[in-house]
Amino acid sequence: MIASRTVTRPPCLVSGRHAPPIGYDAGCASANVGGNNRDTTAHTLLRRAAREPTAALARTRSGPPHYARAWTPHRLPGTGLTAYVRSPVSASGRGA
Repeated sequence: MIASRTVTRPPCLVSGRHAPPIGYDAGCASANVGGNNRDTTAHTLLRRAAREPTAALARTRSGPPHYARAWTPHRLPGTGLTAYVRSPVSASGRGA
């Protein structure tokens, strides 16, 4: 599915309004920093993203969430969404 092509494999985290069903399908946890399903903060999400592959989903026209502006964008064809992906930093200081 969508996130499984973008965020390699569990453990992983998907955030954003559409995160629960996409994260579930990919075997990833989901989190949201706003809206009805708000269950975390941007600060907590960024700490977690430093340890595991993370994708922030946003409507393509809207651009990335403020906490994901430097992450790598991956358009998700046919969805109107873009996944902004951050790979965790390894001990060497490079993305895993």
